[in-house]
Amino acid sequence: MSLWRPRPAQLARLLPGLWIFWTGEACLIHSRLGNSPWTVLAQGVAKHTPLSIGDATIVISFIVMLLWIPLRQRPGFGTVMNAVLIGIAIDVMLPLLPGPDGLITRLLFVAGGSASWESGAAST
Repeated sequence: MSLWRPRPAQLARLLPGLWIFWTGEACLIHSRLGNSPWTVLAQGVAKHTPLSIGDATIVISFIVMLLWIPLRQRPGFGTVMNAVLIGIAIDVMLPLLPGPDGLITRLLFVAGGSASWESGAAST
C-alpha cells in the first residue's frame, strides 16, 4: 500500500477528521485559557513575524518534516495533509467562532475543543 495513494474511504475519514481535530485547536486558542505546546510555539512565531497562527503552524510543520531527512523518514499523504490542514482550519475557523465573553463560555470552548480532538482523532 502506497503512502501517497489513499483509498477514497480513507480520504473520507482523514480529511473531515483532521478538520474536526484542528477546529478543536481553534476553539482552544479562542478560549484564551491555554493551548497545546505546538500551538504555543506557533503563537509565539506569529507574534514576532507577519505570519498568522495557522501559517506559522504550517511552516513549523514543514521544518519538522525537513528534519526527518537525516532519519530517512518519508512523510505520507496523511502527514502532509495534517501539516497543511492544521493551519488552514485554524485560520478559517478562528474568525468564525463567536466571541467568548465570560469564563463559562470560554470553558465551553475548551470542552468543545477537547471533544473535537477526541472525535477528530477517532476518525483519522
